[in-house]
Formats: sequence, C-alpha cells, structure tokens
Amino acid sequence: MRLWVPLIVCLVGCGGPKSDPDVPASTVRDSLSRDVPIPVSAKRIVSLAASNTEILFALGLGDAIVGNTEFCDYPEAAKTKPKVGGFAPQTFNVEAIAAMKPDLVLAAGEFQRPTIEALERLGIVVAGFQGESIQEIGRNIGSIGRLTGRSEASDMVVREMEATLAAVAQRVSGRPRPKVFYLVSDDPLMTAASKSMISEAISLAGGENIFGDLDGDYVRISDEEVLRRNPGTVLVPQYGHSGRATSPKVLGSLEAVKRHRVFPVDADPISRPAPRIVAAVEQIARILHPKD
Repeated sequence: MRLWVPLIVCLVGCGGPKSDPDVPASTVRDSLSRDVPIPVSAKRIVSLAASNTEILFALGLGDAIVGNTEFCDYPEAAKTKPKVGGFAPQTFNVEAIAAMKPDLVLAAGEFQRPTIEALERLGIVVAGFQGESIQEIGRNIGSIGRLTGRSEASDMVVREMEATLAAVAQRVSGRPRPKVFYLVSDDPLMTAASKSMISEAISLAGGENIFGDLDGDYVRISDEEVLRRNPGTVLVPQYGHSGRATSPKVLGSLEAVKRHRVFPVDADPISRPAPRIVAAVEQIARILHPKD
C-alpha cells in the first residue's frame, strides 16, 4: 500500500524531469523514453488525448490548441476545438493533423506510437505522455510545461496538487480505512487492481481497495469474489461522455447496498492522468470520511 507522505514529497520534487547530463538541455524526455526537442515556438498545439488537453488548459494554453479529440470535453472550451479523431491510432488522419501546421503534437504514449511515428516522418515535433500514477502525472505536467515554455505555470499546478493531497491526508489521518469496491464495468464485471491510478486514489483518500491485491490495472472478476470480499462502500463511475456503468445484480446482495453505501463518482477525473485526479481523491475522501 502506498503512503501519502512520500508521494506528496515526490510531487513537489518531480514536477519536472531531473537534469540528466546525457540529455541535451534543449530536449525533454517523454513517457516513451524519447528525447523530444523543445520547439522554438508552441503557439499551435494538437492534443491527441483528453489528459493532455486538460494539462494544456491548466497551463493557460487553451488558445494555443488548434485541434484535439472527440473525447476532449474538459474544460467546456475544449469541446469547441476542431476534432482530429478519437483515441485509437486508426481514428487519426495524419495528413489532416499536419495541415493544421502544429508546432507541437502531444500524444498519449505507447498506444499511439504508430501515429507518433507517422507524424515525426512528416517533420512534426511529437511527445507522448502516459500516466499510471499521480507521480507520473506530476512529471508529465512538468515536461509539458518545459515543452511549451510554461515551466512556472507547471510548477504552480503541481504545487496546487500537492496542497490538495496534503489536506486530504490530514483529514483521513488516523481514521479506519473502509473497504471499497470500484465498479469499472458491469458487462463484463471489472474492477481496478493494484497498478491502476484508481486504486491509488482510493488509498490516498483513506480507503482500502478490496481488489488491491490483484496484479494489473483493470481486471475481470466474478460475482462470487465480490460477495466474498464484501466491501463496505461501492463506487460507481458516472461518465461525462459515451460510456455506461450500471449496477450488476451482485451488488444487491452486498452489505454496502443494504446500508446505502453505493456512491456515484465522476469517471473522467479519476481515470485521466491529468491534474483533476486530486479532485477525485477529494471526492472519495468526502464519501469515505464525511465530516462529523
């Protein structure tokens, strides 16, 4: 189980990448361990992931976004940007992206590698960022800040995240840790396991993920196993875009349901590697540890 204190310290120290004597100062290391050249200008940016779009707006770069995806729905202004595709590489039109004349394209990481490589063959600067932990989100924010000339703004965003986590940690300190079941999907029945950012958020919020002992990020489970572990609280994601989560029949037999301990949570902040992850931690903490 992760402890909150080391994490918060790391967020402060890891808002940007550490200096590396083997990496030129004019580059930034992305999530694919590639040294991406810092553009002379980043006034025209295309974002291929909702998480990157949220980071750009947090850094005050909303006006610089000339294209993003169908899933980029936060903040509200993100919805008005020209759309270049969905999330999967096959949904992107590389030539159309190039026609936007971007100074920088921010991709999602390994999953979008085919698009990254295709854009780079056209001479476009592309950086890929994926985040599987809050620590990685802090690093990504710092890296994007450097790539766009907004290092001071990125430092401020990371400090605000740190302050939020510190406040939550103080609130839940010394309290019992309720057992939590997070319903990722009902068909098939899936939950968040040990390597997911959702499991980390539950832990930081003062709870115990009942499936935190399973390896992986999102895993299939059985009705019987949910019943056997019998959580005291159930969290059901509510989607802001296409997607759904309904209550499987198994939930009706849980003590949490009988005690009216089933709560909706906003699915996007808790699943996107972006600054709003700390808002998700806050929301879960309020559910698990309401003020007396």
